[in-house]
Amino acid sequence: MRAPRLYLFDPNLKSAAGHYLGYATRVADAAETMGVETVIVASTKMAPIQTSRHVLPMLELDYWQEMCPSGDDPHDHLSNSAELLADTLTLIQDDEDISSDDILFFPYINLAEVMALARWRRLSEITPRTVLLFRRDLDEQGTDSGTGARTGASLLRQALADLYSCPGSENIRLLTDSDNLTEEHSQALRRRFQTAPIPVDPALSAPRRPRCDDTVTIVYLGDARTEKGYACLPSIAYALKDELTAGKVRMIIQSNFNVPRGEPGIAAARDFLSRMPNVAILRHSISEVEYNEYLFSADLILLPYQVDRYISRTSGILAEAICAGVPAIVPQGTWLADQVRRHGAGVTYEGLEPDGAAKAAVGALESLDTLKQRADERRSAYAHFHRPSRLAEFVCGSAVRRELHAVR
Repeated sequence: MRAPRLYLFDPNLKSAAGHYLGYATRVADAAETMGVETVIVASTKMAPIQTSRHVLPMLELDYWQEMCPSGDDPHDHLSNSAELLADTLTLIQDDEDISSDDILFFPYINLAEVMALARWRRLSEITPRTVLLFRRDLDEQGTDSGTGARTGASLLRQALADLYSCPGSENIRLLTDSDNLTEEHSQALRRRFQTAPIPVDPALSAPRRPRCDDTVTIVYLGDARTEKGYACLPSIAYALKDELTAGKVRMIIQSNFNVPRGEPGIAAARDFLSRMPNVAILRHSISEVEYNEYLFSADLILLPYQVDRYISRTSGILAEAICAGVPAIVPQGTWLADQVRRHGAGVTYEGLEPDGAAKAAVGALESLDTLKQRADERRSAYAHFHRPSRLAEFVCGSAVRRELHAVR
């Protein structure tokens, strides 16, 4: 028997920008320390990048293209998305000679992809270990697919039943990356789920550098998106206008659009911020090295995410901020608020309160030294839990590690 290979499927991976490549690379690095070669299966739109990893640009549709009907019948759209991915899986199986000894990992699995896996496994003669990581609320998938929350959950339950009816169902593992998602999915889908760690870059566990000056640096990292609360940033900057003008505070705001010309209202918010004193606007996507530098420079990070999207859904940016020892501003009633309370430091606010995020930012500055001390004291334990090697063990399985050691 040859050593197993890990195939990581990410249809959202199109460039070196954002978190997708970093996530895949960290899992690959950790898997290879276990002796498992990794192949990253990315979007067909994947731009050329410098990487030592084996990258296959084979996936035609990203999450939104797979899930959102755009005027089509939502059920027909899901079926067509599933059929396309099933055909692609067959092509990859033939080209790569994938066998039952290999491992398939879908870190952003959704309804359409589960349907595709069931169709492919039904016709395939191999039964590789298949690990599915669900990272969105069930209601969110139903809404995005246009089927509705209740119908979306029912369709996913049926798709999983179809998948488990195929040969090799004992090799299927179901994961989420938050305890709330695990409980929600276990109850609604009547399957056993486990909570996996978020693979945070180990570089963020390094000691914090001494401050160069007394100016407080506040950052917002990630695309300029509605669900990320970008529209809240002008009110925060306005509330801190005196401090910004006096040079007591600086703001660094990543502001690249996720769609051409930005989502409704986002361009106007960016224009307002660009006119504020001591506010640096990052109009283009940034590399992982740049991202880490901005995060390490931060005294406070703004994560004013929409509550309905992040009740149970995780944020890699918050996990990284906690590991880097950066206090955060987050809305109440979310996974983010729970993490800040239990593992990090920061200030929470009522999401429906007008200017709630701005008031929280002002309050955080008043107690910043205490918040930073708390964040620094708690970061190492969180980083240890969310290390990439733990996720690699979830994905590859302890049996794979024992088998490889036995061969050696």
